[in-house]
Amino acid sequence: MKKLIVILFACGFLFSTDMNLWVSDVTNSSVQISASSAEGLVEISGFQFNLVTDPISNNILELIDTLFVEGDTVSSSILYPISGAVTESNFTCFANPEGKIVSFSFEVNPIAFEGTQVLAEFTWDISDVAITSVTVEDPVFIFSSGESLIELSVDVGEPFVLGTSIFENISTFKLDSAYPNPFNPITAIQYTVANVGYVSIIVYDMLGREVRTLVSEHHNPATYYVNWNGIDNTNNEVSSGVYFYKMTAGDFVKTNKIVFMK
Repeated sequence: MKKLIVILFACGFLFSTDMNLWVSDVTNSSVQISASSAEGLVEISGFQFNLVTDPISNNILELIDTLFVEGDTVSSSILYPISGAVTESNFTCFANPEGKIVSFSFEVNPIAFEGTQVLAEFTWDISDVAITSVTVEDPVFIFSSGESLIELSVDVGEPFVLGTSIFENISTFKLDSAYPNPFNPITAIQYTVANVGYVSIIVYDMLGREVRTLVSEHHNPATYYVNWNGIDNTNNEVSSGVYFYKMTAGDFVKTNKIVFMK
């Protein structure tokens, strides 16, 4: 992670401008960060911040692919956003278990930021931890100006305060369409659980053979996300084609179609 930060931010900064950053929404399965620009149109080339919970809880972000390995210690992993400006500009996000998030575009494709936008929404799991609030700390945003990179001054909003329980008042089960679909390399599936109980989501091929178990555990009532990156239960990439993902929760059973494209 330190190497990545040095590569991204080791440059001479000329001046600063103002942005605001805050946690805008929290559920058991996702956290949303929004930002606003006070200086009109700003093209953001990269950013980093710490996502901090109270009390501090590590290993709650859904980290998918290991990126940096130093000896036997993993220092950072890829974190796939499910929505926000980072997805629209094809930014790649990295994170460590402690909640430090770094994001930029390998294609030098900045985020054209004006007014207020959802910067990113990430999947996490706080269903089994007693968190009272979430905030962002130590933000660094980089603004492109010609060939120069300029550090912006960023004001952090108040922590997002959770109630005594964020379990939603849900009366029906749901299995939503995957997005994107068709997909490569990853897609997100949103599903809703109405009662406490065991839930499974399994991917099958067109012959009805099990390909990948995505979910197999007890859930509290809430809306969740799960990602699939086209990898089967033997850790091999599947072939291009049509697949089906099936959710079973008590008497609720639903199957949707998904297409993986290489």
